[in-house]
Amino acid sequence: MKIEEDVEQADLDRVLRGLRQLATQSPVYAWQAIHRCIREKKQFPDWITDYLFQCADRMISARLSDEQPRDVRKTDEQPRDVRKTLQWIFGFPEKKRGPGSLFDPNPVLPYLNKVIFALQFAERLNQGEDPVTARGNAGNDTFREDVDDRTLQRYLLEVFGLASLPSTSEEWKPLTDRYFDAVKRTLLNETVTSLF
Repeated sequence: MKIEEDVEQADLDRVLRGLRQLATQSPVYAWQAIHRCIREKKQFPDWITDYLFQCADRMISARLSDEQPRDVRKTDEQPRDVRKTLQWIFGFPEKKRGPGSLFDPNPVLPYLNKVIFALQFAERLNQGEDPVTARGNAGNDTFREDVDDRTLQRYLLEVFGLASLPSTSEEWKPLTDRYFDAVKRTLLNETVTSLF
């Protein structure tokens, strides 16, 4: 059990390092890290404590601060816009009109999660799991929430570029091997390029 706990702790630390990098783009990722730490009963890293302090500081000073955007400040004629005040308190950037959401700031990340799911699915097939079991286990490992099987099937169709899913591990093998080879080549090229 100690080895499994060490591996889980290392995985959580790796996830938190990634979320720290992403949190520089959007506070959504800081809140994902907060959620993970609470769920895993892990003490907050310093960067999360710093972020929460900044939020608390802005909340306490919100009624007095000139740092708020002009349209958020309270005037005698007009009450404060609570939505914009909370957006400022939690460190969200100003949202421009148009599609998208403050809570989904990077459309690449959802696809990246699908790719990670597909890789975990392929690895589980290589370890001998049947496709249905591998799909469910990889989905649970990747998304940490209930994602129904039809959605997981749709993700595999999208990532592997298929019209229909193979039903056996033997039918999946050439597809996953090709995909793994492509991912390895891409990673190797990026690693070699980054060295020079």
